[in-house]
Parts: sequence; C-alpha cells; structure tokens
Amino acid sequence: MIVRFHETPMASIYRLRIIAFSFLLLLFLAAILLSFIILDRQQYDAALINIVGRQRMLAQQMTLEAVLVQTFPQTEYRQALSNTTYESFEKTLIALTEGGQIILPTGETFIVRSSSDAEIQKQLLVIHGGWEEIDQAIHVVLEENPQRGDLNAGIEKIIGLTPRLILELDKAVQLYETASNRNTARLQAIQIGFLAAAALMLGALIVITNQRVLRPIQLLGDAATRIGKGDLKTPLAVAGLEEINLLAKNLDDMREKLRTAMQTQTALVTLSQCHLKVTEEEKAIECAVRIAAQVLEADYSAVALLDPDDRLILRAAWGQATKRVIGMELEQGDKSQTGYTILREEPVLVQDYSQLTEFSVPPLVSQYKLSSGLSVPMLSRGKVIGAMLAHSKTPRHFDQDAIPKLSLIANQTAITVDKIRLHDETRQLAFTDELTGLYNRRHFIKLASMEVDRAFRYKHSLAFMIFDLDRFKQVNDTYGHPAGDQVLKTVASLAHQELRDIDLLGRYGGEEFVILLVETGRKDARAIAERIRKRIARTPITVAQDKISITISLGVSTLSSRCNSLTSLIKASDRALYIAKETGRNKTIFAGS
Repeated sequence: MIVRFHETPMASIYRLRIIAFSFLLLLFLAAILLSFIILDRQQYDAALINIVGRQRMLAQQMTLEAVLVQTFPQTEYRQALSNTTYESFEKTLIALTEGGQIILPTGETFIVRSSSDAEIQKQLLVIHGGWEEIDQAIHVVLEENPQRGDLNAGIEKIIGLTPRLILELDKAVQLYETASNRNTARLQAIQIGFLAAAALMLGALIVITNQRVLRPIQLLGDAATRIGKGDLKTPLAVAGLEEINLLAKNLDDMREKLRTAMQTQTALVTLSQCHLKVTEEEKAIECAVRIAAQVLEADYSAVALLDPDDRLILRAAWGQATKRVIGMELEQGDKSQTGYTILREEPVLVQDYSQLTEFSVPPLVSQYKLSSGLSVPMLSRGKVIGAMLAHSKTPRHFDQDAIPKLSLIANQTAITVDKIRLHDETRQLAFTDELTGLYNRRHFIKLASMEVDRAFRYKHSLAFMIFDLDRFKQVNDTYGHPAGDQVLKTVASLAHQELRDIDLLGRYGGEEFVILLVETGRKDARAIAERIRKRIARTPITVAQDKISITISLGVSTLSSRCNSLTSLIKASDRALYIAKETGRNKTIFAGS
C-alpha cells in the first residue's frame, strides 16, 4: 500500500514564503556586495589618478634637478636626478602601462592593474614616446664628464620637452577619470537591476504573505532602492517579524558603514584633486581643514605647522573666527593639545575637555564652547612637521574610528606640503647663489638681458658694473675658506643695502659680483658705485675673532649706441675693472674714461 502525503495550502504558502525570502535576501546581499565593489573600485581609481598626477610633479622636479646638475655639479645632485628619473618616474610609467607594484611616498605598496581601456593605453604610449626623448637628454646630463656644450644642450632639451610631457600626463588624468566614471556607472546599473528584481519579488510576496510580513519587506525594498540610488543618509525604520527586524538592523548597519566610507572616500578624492592643482602651501592646508571638518562633522578644524625656528604657528582653520586665529603661535609641550600631540608624536583624543588633566586646555575651547577634540601629528618622510586638529561642541563626538580618518588627511597634506616646500627650495636653488642668496650667474644674465633689451628699445638709460674684492686670496690663505665665505656674504649684504628693489645684483663667480642699474645714467651710476665702495671699505668684518677691512674695485659702463647689448656692457665693464686693479685698486673706473 502506498501512502501519499498531501501538502496543505498553508504549508505550501509557508514554503513559497521561505523561497521568496531566501531569494530576496540573496538579491539584497548581491546589491550590498556591489556597493562595496563600487567603493573599492572608486578607491583604486582615486589612488591611480593621484599616481598619474604625481608623475606630473616628478616631471617638473626632473627639470629643476637637471638645472641644479648644471649649476652645482656635485655628486648628490646627479644622484637626486637619477633617483627621480629611474626610481620614481620610469618605474611608475612602466607599472601604469604593463601593471605591477609601485612604492607610494608613504612607503606603502600599491598594485597597478594594466588598463584595458584602448584610449588610456594609446595615451600611455604617447607619454612613453615623449619620455624617451627626455630620457636620452637625461643620459647626457648624467654622464661622468659631459662636454659643457653637450650638457647645456641636454638641459635645454629637457626644459623644452617637459611642458609637452606634462600636457600629455594631464590628458591621461582626464582619461583615467572618464574611465572611472564609466566603470562606476556600469556597476551601479547592475546594482539597480538587482534591486529591480527584488522589487518584483516583493510584488510576488503580496500574493503569498500577510500584511505583517508584507509591509516590513516592502520598507526593506524601498530602503534598498534608496541605497542603490545613493541615498545613504536615511535610516531604516522597520517593525515586523524577528527575522525581518534582524535583517533590517544588519542592512542599516551596512548602510551607515557604507555612508561613512563613501563620505570619507569622496572627501579624500576631493583632497587629492585639490592637492594636484595647488602649488602654494596655504592653499593645500586650506583644502585640508575644510575637508577634515566635513569628514568628521566637526565644528572647528585647524592645521598648525612648525616654522624654521621651531615655533608652532596656526596656519589654517575652518569654523568660528578663523581669520582672528590664523597666525597665532601655540604653546608647545603639555601647555596645549597641539604641542602635546607633537611632543608624543601620536594622536590625542579628548572626549570631554571639562575632565582633562594631561595638558592645558586651549583658550579656544572655552571661547568657542568646544567640548571634545581630536589631534593627530602630520608626518612626512618620518618627520613631524605639525599637527591637525578637529573639535566639536558635543561631548564624546569623536571615537576611535575618527583617528585613522584624520590621520589619513593629515599625512596626505603633510606629504603635499613637503613636496611644495621641496619644489620651492629646489627652484630657489636654481635661481640663486647658495652662499650669498643673490642671483646666480645664469639667472642674472637671463634677467639682465631682458632689461637691456627693454632699455635699448624704449631709449631708457641703464648702467652695468662689475666689482670684485681686492686681495681676497690673502683672506682665504690667512683665515681659511670659511672666513672667506663669511666675507663674501657680508659684502653681498652691504652692496644689496645700497640698491633699489628694481636693481639686479648677482654673484658672477668667485669673489666677483655684477650689478645692473635700471633707468640710471652715468652720473647716478658713479654715485651709487662710490657709495657701495665706501660703505664696504669703512665696515670692519669680523672673521676668526679679528676685525678686517675689505676694499673693492669697480668697473662701470652705460648703455649707448656702441655699447648696446649685455655682452658689450660686460666686456666694457670688465676692461674698466682691469684698469682699476692695475692702477691701485679700491676705486671706480668708467669704461672709456
């Protein structure tokens, strides 16, 4: 005898309900998983765009380092150019094209996946072509003993080709951004498809379940749809069966984490884009304090940096009375939260300032009714350069999760500030004499040539003079070269004090200096030359605990129909200087007199 068991209608509905719930749960999980995939993709794309933007900065840095090699042929400048070229730029370019590892400035390893986008690959090939031309010129510059003509030609080629390479890198950044937006849109379309299927399933549940299940599931479906469309702010409010409530709670927890992660990532992308565009330190830290306040939902944020004298200066702020506090010097050590942070070189989290005992409460706390705060050190190349702060009027506003967020913003800003400072210092070295701080020979000639051309074109007067120190070799032989360097710096300073801001003063080489006087005729040029000569002669210079007197000899020429170029002015002044030396020194001789 065969016994058949017939399923009751309620059992059938229950079974269908379980199947529907299971399928709906899978759809929800798939949509949530796609959200995290989208976030991971955006993080990868943002880092990649930042890396391509960094190549742009490296290209500029290589140009400056090449000029430094020409100006200062010491080994360290060649090594710096070699490191920038091969250790940074070339390895990164190869990784972008073929895939591979890149060591970021923070020391972290980033894995680059070779792009499948045909336009990006084509643009990378264009960049490779431009780089190969520059690379050939760099090889000439880095030769052990290059001919001066070859060295100058190589550097001129680098200077001429770099702007085109930078333009192509900018195009690459735009292509990466377009590809990133396209990939994100495709994944979001798939995500919306999952959510649409979930909505259809909800329709089926209307038939097979009751209102106690239907309404909560419908609310879950609406919430999932909002999440799929990017609404991560609206919390889930669902009441139903225990299992549904648990699912709703888990979904709401994921929504909140996703909201925080997306907010942080969007802010970091914005910060990266800002730092790629700015070339001034103030602009970089202004971006940082605004974004830090946004990410941490803080009422006040600030950046304090150590200056060359190790003073702690508040350089940027966001929130109340920012203009009044910028430029304020903060106390160090345990006398302020910022100083305490730098002293310990680690984050400091204060949940309630009214219960604080470790360090002094900053005056801003009571003034602006702040209750809680977080500060983190700003690190670049393993060195603390300042601290970043965030404050709130709400007690216990910041938790442990806030520390890595603010630290990430602070350290990225520190690296950008460090790069801007290095770029400015390198650029300054390329234009100025390292010992005296005056224009070096190369840059002086460049500026002076433009002034001579302008004066000749508009028929303005102009004077040029060369002077050098009398018997300077005796100073070096008697007191040593450090003493000689001190004399050169003092003479440069004294001469500079006698000139106007529009005049040009440079170190021509050794103990020889050059001056170009704008809109100055023969009479005024003689007066200025004599004023400089007499001031230096009557100013004792302390070297090795002795006071010594230094005199100078000057050769001066003025612009005329026969002496109408910088080259002819230099030759005429040099001949006059020779006569001054031969006829007793410590005097001014005019060309042709």
